[in-house]
Amino acid sequence: MLPMLRQGEFPKESKETGYTDNPIRTKRFKPDAYFVSTVIQAATLDKAIEKAGLYGVLLEYACIFPEDYSLLVQHTANCMKVRYQTVERNMNKALRKIQEELDR
Repeated sequence: MLPMLRQGEFPKESKETGYTDNPIRTKRFKPDAYFVSTVIQAATLDKAIEKAGLYGVLLEYACIFPEDYSLLVQHTANCMKVRYQTVERNMNKALRKIQEELDR
C-alpha cells in the first residue's frame, strides 16, 4: 500500500473511504476518512526511511522481498567492498533509527 500512497492513489469507492450518502446515525463523528491516518503513517514511515539513508532503503526492499534478503545483503556488500556482516549491522542500525523516528 505504501507505493500506492506515494503516487497519490487513494481509495475511490465510498465503502473504502468511509464516506457514504447515508446520514450518520451515531453520535460519534470522525471528520476525516478512515484512510487519512494511514496516509499520515505512510508519510511518517517514508520520512524515517529517507533519514536512515541507503540502509533504510535496503530494509524497505528486504521487507517487500524477504526471500531475497541474503542475496540483497551479499550483493550490497560486494558492491561496497565490505563484509556481509557490516551491511547487516548497518541495516540493523537503520532499523533502530527508523523505530526511534516512528516512536516520536
